[in-house]
Amino acid sequence: MDNRPILVMLFADDCGWCTKFKTESYEKLATAVKQYGRIVMLPITSKQRGTPLPLTSAGFTVPVELNKLLIHYPLFILISRKDWNTKNVMNALIYGAVISVKGEVVSLPVEPANEKTLLDWVKANLDTLGNGKSELLTATGPESAVADKPSDEVRYLPSMGSCKFKIVPRK
Repeated sequence: MDNRPILVMLFADDCGWCTKFKTESYEKLATAVKQYGRIVMLPITSKQRGTPLPLTSAGFTVPVELNKLLIHYPLFILISRKDWNTKNVMNALIYGAVISVKGEVVSLPVEPANEKTLLDWVKANLDTLGNGKSELLTATGPESAVADKPSDEVRYLPSMGSCKFKIVPRK
């Protein structure tokens, strides 16, 4: 049985950004993921934005709970196989977003998704997947950009000059 985590990619047929990603980055990402070998890619495409996700895709049964995470298209989710199988989507990591303690998905500013940014994000988070922490949120840049130091429990995301987000992971 394949126990590799899943990189879920949510697209909609009527989404221009989805078409752009599929045209410019999808095949490059698929090649890079195949070479990397530690995850499985699962594209899921809705016919239209605002409609529920299909119940199956590429031989996988899609958890209905995944619809709770859908805040925009395209959306990229990294989830452990255990959490996928038990439909525990709240333990998933979302590229460019966090899940609040109330279970709400909150968007964060990130680099646009492409084959490089997504694979870098996957590699940074794969070994800690399932513990509610995303290395996407680790502070970067000069120390002067962040007044407080990040720790194992709190991460900072500098954004747009002097602004920053303080993220406290779920426990």
